[in-house]
Amino acid sequence: MDCDTLISITDDLKYMGRMTFSQFKIVFYPTKEGVWHDPNQQHRSWSLFATDPMRFLWSCSYDKLELLCQYVKTQKEGDQ
Repeated sequence: MDCDTLISITDDLKYMGRMTFSQFKIVFYPTKEGVWHDPNQQHRSWSLFATDPMRFLWSCSYDKLELLCQYVKTQKEGDQ
């Protein structure tokens, strides 16, 4: 990896800092009919996200990373 790539990635990840708990639940635990999400799991995930973002990223499955990438993309588009 070159330095420019790392800078680009870290610039994009700054958008994670905008995420509130409400947005976090919408992104990672969307409400779907017939699907129940454990609120304790939501709070544990949020706590990790809020206190140790790198560890949160390492804990994510590919599909969760895709959701985060979509969130960042939407935030970036909103800034333009």
